[in-house]
Amino acid sequence: MRTLIAILSVLLAGGLYAGDKSDAPAPYPTATYFQNGGGSRIDCLGNGVTDDAGLAPVAGGWTGDDCDDGCEFLNMNKGGTATLKVEVVDSYGNDDLAVWMDFNDDGDWADSGERVIWAGKSSSAPNGQFAAKVAPPYGGSTTSFNTYTIAIPAGAIGSSVKVRARLWDPAQHSSGPMAFNGGGDPAAFSEFGEVEDFDVPYGTSTGSKLTVYEMNGTTPINNGTTYNGGSITAGVSTNLFFDICNLRDASHFLRFTTAYPNATITCSNAQNCSVSLFTPANGVTVYPGDRFTFIATLTVMSGATPYSFDISMPTNDPLVPAYVFSVSGNGAQPAPKLDLQRPAYTSKPAGTTDNIGDYVAGTAGSATWYIFNLGQLQLDLTGSPLVQVGNVSNCAANVSSQPPVSSLQGGGWSMTFDVSITPTTAGNPFSFTISVASNDPINNPYTITVTGNAISSGGSGGGSGGGSGGGTGGGGSGGGGSSPAISVARSGTSLPAGSTDQLGFFVSGGTTNFVYDVSNSGTGPLTFTGNPRVAIGGTSNCTVTVTQQLPAGIAAGTSTPFIVSVTTGASGGLGFTLTISSDDPTVGTYTLNVQGQTGTQPPVFGLNAANGRAGGGGGCVGTNEGGALAAVLLILFATLVWRRSSVAPVRKR
Repeated sequence: MRTLIAILSVLLAGGLYAGDKSDAPAPYPTATYFQNGGGSRIDCLGNGVTDDAGLAPVAGGWTGDDCDDGCEFLNMNKGGTATLKVEVVDSYGNDDLAVWMDFNDDGDWADSGERVIWAGKSSSAPNGQFAAKVAPPYGGSTTSFNTYTIAIPAGAIGSSVKVRARLWDPAQHSSGPMAFNGGGDPAAFSEFGEVEDFDVPYGTSTGSKLTVYEMNGTTPINNGTTYNGGSITAGVSTNLFFDICNLRDASHFLRFTTAYPNATITCSNAQNCSVSLFTPANGVTVYPGDRFTFIATLTVMSGATPYSFDISMPTNDPLVPAYVFSVSGNGAQPAPKLDLQRPAYTSKPAGTTDNIGDYVAGTAGSATWYIFNLGQLQLDLTGSPLVQVGNVSNCAANVSSQPPVSSLQGGGWSMTFDVSITPTTAGNPFSFTISVASNDPINNPYTITVTGNAISSGGSGGGSGGGSGGGTGGGGSGGGGSSPAISVARSGTSLPAGSTDQLGFFVSGGTTNFVYDVSNSGTGPLTFTGNPRVAIGGTSNCTVTVTQQLPAGIAAGTSTPFIVSVTTGASGGLGFTLTISSDDPTVGTYTLNVQGQTGTQPPVFGLNAANGRAGGGGGCVGTNEGGALAAVLLILFATLVWRRSSVAPVRKR
């Protein structure tokens, strides 16, 4: 009765219970933990532990549990010495760790010599105490990173070894193998801890698998190679985006091993450039199959001279513990750069053909092109007239509206010109060339060929397309009815106007960068009309700057990023607003509320009953409905037992 009351007290004190179960298939024994997620205590291997309360072991066993992520196996060669790295989260400092390997492949871990590691609180543990716990933000001062060596028998049977690792609290046991100095048992019940099962092929190393890509790219930038950063104009701040990827077939989460507060990623050997890095925080982990973006912002010093620098990131990748690659390219002298576009933000490169579609024979139509200066110096149009039409075939074509000025300042400024087009013979194509002479050092003159189809008045289009506002590309019925539509997202999550973006937790005084993507899902070009184009307001307990602004606009069906840098203040909540004004007819002023929390130490875990995973580090502990049902049934059973004992008749002696 006292035992039952004690169990009920634990349930009521900790809320709903949780537990972990082993995943190895039969004939290997099943290990079970109780009360693993109840209350605030979390003991686990790696970044978290799955809540298996009310569940059977994972079907198929060895690879089914995505939170079996606490052990890394290096150089698992028969007859050699392997290295085992284990991350231990030990809330109270009482835990023991044991690891078993089934070297004779007989379906158990009961044979002599198969317990290869015993470490922790017990004084008899041959592998001693755990390593010193690390400082925040790695695990909130409860985490230690431990390294052990294991002799693999030359006569080990099979092509792989089945492994069980267990973390448990001996203080919860008064006797037996799970008590202090008991050495552990691969199958015994316990409280507070985790069991992880692995099938490790001999001759391999497991763990994280780091590869770097250009952002959203598919071609890897391998360790020891050089990434071509291209031609970059001297004196212009330019952002290069890279994705840190932990490959999907990795068996362990990726973490950076640089000691806090030193940067997780560093730059060295910069030649003809200055470089600053926006890098992950020290506590960031990347799960198998996930990516994390970092930014290199560089300014080339001199044009016509190569630039280069090296990027280095030490991680827990067992094969490449220090991932290094170089970035190189050529510095370019500041210059004007002419770019013809139709519609706005859809480039028509020099020497290419622009098909403007169907125009009615004998009827005057029009199309509009944009002249952009994408360079840094002033663009001067030197032709007379400024824009010239030539090589006319099956049409009459002339510039009906020349550019308003002959000079255009650098940095993305633009202006338009219109061409009047009257096709001659229906049923035949028409064409002409547009030529713009300027001081562009690369394309002078800038020439494109324009083509289209002459149709009869009963055809599929005709009339004046485009118009002086750019339209949707000239031709057809004038492009009437097209309109832009703005949308904003971060990390693939849509953020509607007026919504709130929760950034999460930050260490006080730190600076973190966030990349937002603005998309135009409409049918016409989207122009950003604000000054600045992304405006910050309502800041609370933080300093916020836009380190990369939006361009003047984007074409329909395209997107562009902007970057916000957030420096946190004192412990507590933080917040600010982002405002983007545009010519979107529905959402002319887009406003986003941004919130977060800051403190001196991040939470280790935050339980989420909805999905059984822990936040604040991506772990996997949580409560579930099975736990709730078990708790209710146990309470009802206890009530019945108490009622039966309290109404029993008094017996005479």
